[in-house]
Amino acid sequence: MTLRRAMTRIVGHPVAWLVVLVLLFFYKEVFLGRVFSPADLLFDFRPWSAQVPNTFTHPLNPLRSDEAFIFFPRRDLIAHDVARYGLPIWQDHIFAGTPNSFSIGFLGAFVYPPMWSYLALPPGLANTLIHLPIPLLAGLCMYLLLGRLSRQPLVRLLGALAWALNGYFIVWLSAFFLPLTLAVLPLLIYLAIRFLDEGRLFLGVAYAVLLGWTFYLGYPPANVMVVTTVAIVVAYWLALDLRHRARRSLLLAGLSALGLGIAALPILTSIVELSRAPDIGLLRGMSLKVAQAYLFPNVFGNPVAYDWRIGDSNYNELVAYFGSVPLILGLTGGLSVIARRDFRNPLPAAAGLIGLLALAIAYGLWPASFVQHLPVFKGIEPQRWNIIVIFAAILLSVYALDLLLAGRGSRWSVGAAVGIVLVAATVIVVGHHRDLTGTDQFIKHDYVIRIVILGASIAALASLLRFRSSIPVGMLIALLAVDLFSFGSNYNPAIRPADFYPSTPALRYLAANAAGYRVLVARKTDLIWPGDVLSVYGIDSVTGYDQFRDAAYVRVLGSNMSAEERDFWRRVGYLTLGQALDLDSPVFDWLSVKYAYDPYASGEATPSLTHWHLAYQGADGQILENTQVLPRQFILRGGDQPPVAISHLAASPNHDRLTADGPGMLVWSKPYSRDWTVTVDGRPTDTGTYAGYFLRVDLPAGTHSISLAYHRTDYEVGAIVSLLSLLAAGMLMAFPRLRRAMRR
Repeated sequence: MTLRRAMTRIVGHPVAWLVVLVLLFFYKEVFLGRVFSPADLLFDFRPWSAQVPNTFTHPLNPLRSDEAFIFFPRRDLIAHDVARYGLPIWQDHIFAGTPNSFSIGFLGAFVYPPMWSYLALPPGLANTLIHLPIPLLAGLCMYLLLGRLSRQPLVRLLGALAWALNGYFIVWLSAFFLPLTLAVLPLLIYLAIRFLDEGRLFLGVAYAVLLGWTFYLGYPPANVMVVTTVAIVVAYWLALDLRHRARRSLLLAGLSALGLGIAALPILTSIVELSRAPDIGLLRGMSLKVAQAYLFPNVFGNPVAYDWRIGDSNYNELVAYFGSVPLILGLTGGLSVIARRDFRNPLPAAAGLIGLLALAIAYGLWPASFVQHLPVFKGIEPQRWNIIVIFAAILLSVYALDLLLAGRGSRWSVGAAVGIVLVAATVIVVGHHRDLTGTDQFIKHDYVIRIVILGASIAALASLLRFRSSIPVGMLIALLAVDLFSFGSNYNPAIRPADFYPSTPALRYLAANAAGYRVLVARKTDLIWPGDVLSVYGIDSVTGYDQFRDAAYVRVLGSNMSAEERDFWRRVGYLTLGQALDLDSPVFDWLSVKYAYDPYASGEATPSLTHWHLAYQGADGQILENTQVLPRQFILRGGDQPPVAISHLAASPNHDRLTADGPGMLVWSKPYSRDWTVTVDGRPTDTGTYAGYFLRVDLPAGTHSISLAYHRTDYEVGAIVSLLSLLAAGMLMAFPRLRRAMRR
């Protein structure tokens, strides 16, 4: 084969076009030198608002606060700790320190290779590289699975494009652990089906390893949806021939158990972490009227336009938009399965069952609504099953398109699907005309775009019924690309590298002077400030987002939290301080708070002149310095004697060794836990709490060598089980080769 012919085959391959389309979708990052980030949200807050760029008018997407204020800072934080200490399971940078987790602590994110870029590349570039491959990975996995339904490359490309750039993935892309877990769902099903059909062990082992891998991404709701979907497909395959297929199904069940064994580490630790989480109660499904978003994604407005009109709902949860082309074809596929009685074709038939079940769960329909009463399913927002509806609909759409190209599809099924969609579109346009005509440029005339694309899609489908060729399919792909691009290509902000977490004089002052100590942001108005962002600048904070609602920390803060701040923390998870602060309270000395930053320099704080003094004042706020601050460890002698500071920097978050003189009580500015092990002069000693919160140990007279280590039984047991399971997977992979070698 000549080089020219090889290049022609590569360029003309649908996978190459899939890559091109995904790159074009992210054209700002790929071609304009922007970075994937909503960090322009910071310009709405002090200190950043004091130096707003001339080009800034408002954040590109105010809904992306979780990514800007929590997710990126914590990814950046864990990357710095990994580069410096290895893989710490404790971090000292937020609150008084907290355990690292597999979810919001991103401990397991390093199983995803793009995460490694945080260790070597500029943060903005690394943040871009971690997100952009996810839609491409999703498309490639779906393209592979669709080979089980169609041999037509263009048909598979249409389905792969719909899965790669579906609206649910795009609006959740900043929370990368959700779309990334579901991106590989098609590959899991592909491996499972091939193992069931062919019995080749390496396919089953690959399935088990991939299943275990998904759990390390640390998002249990996505894992539950993935496992449920795979289980339904396998159960349907088994039901088609129970007598002859039971053996392989049992083997796959064993391999699934092996996959869960590989995932023992994140599963065990997640169970422990979730046991600390607040009880959120039973979650309810959505109203059926929200299903309008399948046709008009902005029918209820858009948070970018500040006009989202369902106040008790999260926009990201509800927008399940994947284009009018696959929607019509998906309905056609479902009707075709029924009309053709094609129930022995496992993929489309199982997809129909999965789609109906997921739709019923998402919208709280009986009897599927009872699923939400089950313990494992209880914690999943019902509307998140929208993504499984999309998955099932894409499989059915490819099934239908393949039938139409082969001349085996019925015209009435296409006509019925088109009729259903047209009637629904008419009802929505008539009933929500005012909602659909927003003034904001993001959604202005959006419904017109969707109607035009819908009409063009129906025309292309009509031409396909008459001319069964690749030309109408190419038209459908082009229409789908325009449809998804027009909705999602500007949804995730792409900003200038200079706007990616810019510094200010106040931040530079804190970064230069607060090493080894913590900083308090005293925000007196509103209830949110991007506290976790301080870690991006190398500054430790005592406030921020508390995923598990650490009630012990709130108790030690006492009256320094207002009733409004406590309620906000219970409901949302953000722990903010400023409305009821008493800076003379000793708790801030114990928390090693050296500086208090006042974003507005209002002068309302009135600390004692001997305790705090003004250290910095500028256009971006003022900074007060605590003259009685204690380091991360100190000794209390008893009586009226003042605490004795021990100036010492820990060797790592998990381990430390220091020297101290007794007698007295050695206190660490970190929360007590049974997982901390302390030895004094090489001998284990009992630990306790100081002020009902801080870790402490009693020292006898004399000079002592003290060692401190953090051990988690769930981590250690989980790691052992995961390692043994990986070894078992390796042995299974090598078994066929060993057997062949022995036969020789």
